[in-house]
Amino acid sequence: MAGPNGAFALGRAVLDEAELLTIAVPPDAQGQGYGRTTLRAYEDAARAHGAETSFLEVAATNAPAISLYRSEGYSESGLRKNYYTAPDSSKYDALIFAKRLKPPVSD
Repeated sequence: MAGPNGAFALGRAVLDEAELLTIAVPPDAQGQGYGRTTLRAYEDAARAHGAETSFLEVAATNAPAISLYRSEGYSESGLRKNYYTAPDSSKYDALIFAKRLKPPVSD
């Protein structure tokens, strides 16, 4: 799903669950709300496919993404210890977040 200014999200929905696989905003467009807009568009698409819950994982070191997810109603629901490997071979954790997707408001 393409978002504004080159931002995009990739996810999948199976039955009543959706998983955000990746979301990206070009470096020169970060901090301008494009990630939030793209995340909301992903959630709308997930709802349209019948998803009631959204899941994602994020590096424990990715403070901007964690802040975005928390501000959009995601809560930490799990931890994968030493899940990611940095270029210097050090390991760091992945946090799992979940959010109950409310049905769209009808007019």
